[in-house]
Amino acid sequence: MSSTSTQGTFRRDAFNLVAVEILFLGLYSGIFFFALYSTWYGKLRSSLRQKIWKTTIITATFTFSSIHCGVTWWFAANQFDVSGGTPNFMTSFVEEQPVWFVALGSFAFMCNILIADSVAAWRCWILSDKRWIWVAFPILCIISSLATAIAALTFHTTIQLHPPPGAELLPKEDTFKTLFVVYISLSLAATLYSTSVIVGRMAITYRAVSGVHSSINFPHVVHAITESALIYATMHIITLALLEQASIPFTYAQNIMAQLTGIAPTLLIIRTSTGYTQPPPTTGEVKTASIRFQVSDSSTSEAASDSEQV
Repeated sequence: MSSTSTQGTFRRDAFNLVAVEILFLGLYSGIFFFALYSTWYGKLRSSLRQKIWKTTIITATFTFSSIHCGVTWWFAANQFDVSGGTPNFMTSFVEEQPVWFVALGSFAFMCNILIADSVAAWRCWILSDKRWIWVAFPILCIISSLATAIAALTFHTTIQLHPPPGAELLPKEDTFKTLFVVYISLSLAATLYSTSVIVGRMAITYRAVSGVHSSINFPHVVHAITESALIYATMHIITLALLEQASIPFTYAQNIMAQLTGIAPTLLIIRTSTGYTQPPPTTGEVKTASIRFQVSDSSTSEAASDSEQV
């Protein structure tokens, strides 16, 4: 393939990378504003504290996703303005990334994953009667993944500040890939574990109560939780699979993941706020929300009710 053809292909990919992330941010924007509306005016009767807590979570994830998309757009637009029509566009685009651009985009990416993983672990803790033994593994994964992410970010920014000679660049890139694989794998493990414990706990609890509880509440709650976890986990797996491929497919996955890490928990909040996880009015004798556990214990029921926030 000629140099001119390669440059043209890279320009299209550089443009499409930004366009795809903007498309997902547009989708996310609609979901975000609907989540805000359903949080404050939805069918679920929540306390003011719960509404503020929900709003804080979905606003934080949306903000970080917007930051990631914004810096990606700024860098691409700047590169097209400065060297878009020159033969060295590809080299400039790959090798002349400002340190603040790398750091800010990576920080926003890390924050969204940290929020999503922490919320899943917190929900697991609440719905397992606040037993720390059940959340020891996801907490360890979250702490380890955060440490790995910081190490990977530091390593990457060091390369940007002090580019190594060509002979040393490849081993350093391999080290960064290894750190990134560990980071995403730990996040994925925490999510899958928390979701499995939550669903397993729900199954055990609803089998212990009357059939009307199980037949009405259980499928809706499980669907809401697994839907969010499936979106989140699938993007993790795709990103890992593309890491060893060409940089463009991986960057596509990374940019989309920056949006889906916020979309996934927001969808769960929409499900609970719109009353999807609650029993129909016909089961009037059951006043607790469908996500609650051990309704015979008032303190546990109150704590589980808080889990509806996320």
